[in-house]
Amino acid sequence: MVAIENVSPVRGFMLTLFNPSDLQSPHFLEREGPNVWNYYGLAWAGEITASLLASYVNRPMALYRHFVGSPNPQP
Repeated sequence: MVAIENVSPVRGFMLTLFNPSDLQSPHFLEREGPNVWNYYGLAWAGEITASLLASYVNRPMALYRHFVGSPNPQP
């Protein structure tokens, strides 16, 4: 299990976008067998809207594809 959390404010466009601890993401990776892995991840971001949170979906999918040896999807 790996947990990621911002410890300092995230700023952009001269504004504070996220306060400390607003961005949190725990990831669980477990080996089931010689070629079988389970992955489960969550992500949340304080009062952020769902449209901005959608970019976090790509990270766990890339991690999953890396561990299972699957190629990246074609656009």
